[in-house]
Amino acid sequence: MLPWLNCGPMRWKLPGGTLAEMEREYIIRVLQKTGGVISAAAIRLGVPRTTLNAMMRKLGITRKDI
Repeated sequence: MLPWLNCGPMRWKLPGGTLAEMEREYIIRVLQKTGGVISAAAIRLGVPRTTLNAMMRKLGITRKDI
């Protein structure tokens, strides 16, 4: 099974949300599933930890969002 498919069904807040909004929600969901462990979330998402950190900064994801 692909790692990013192991996070359960996604329910978007905005049916017509932007790609950035959906990406932000998905990353937050994965971070919640991994208990906020960024390296574990990065593995599930299939990206390097440093890339996930950059994506989190770009999308405005902070610890309080998790």
